[in-house]
Amino acid sequence: MSKVRARDLDVHVQRLRDSADEDAPIVVFIHGLLTDSLASYYFTLGPAFAEQGMDVIMYDLRGHGRTTRPSTGYRLEDFVRDLDALLEELDLRRPVHLVGNSFGGSIAYGLAAARPDRVA
Repeated sequence: MSKVRARDLDVHVQRLRDSADEDAPIVVFIHGLLTDSLASYYFTLGPAFAEQGMDVIMYDLRGHGRTTRPSTGYRLEDFVRDLDALLEELDLRRPVHLVGNSFGGSIAYGLAAARPDRVA
């Protein structure tokens, strides 16, 4: 998978799965701001989690990596809405585990507060 349209963004997404287990835990990695991207997880934790049988989703935040760089929309609420929309577009119907680094942790917390039904 490469790009998913969520809200008004083309979101760069990478998904790693070592098994076809439909009930495998889903883990979403959320990177930090500015110099960060999904690559920080792609080359470190992502493959290790996938090897343990987890369904791993990594994505570039708005304005980062290969995701659209809009001129506005850089408040925490925007990033939380982006993640919610991404999960919807990926058709993820069960709660996901969130792993966030730095500002990614704030996004994870924001989604958990706004949409507790989405978070394991």
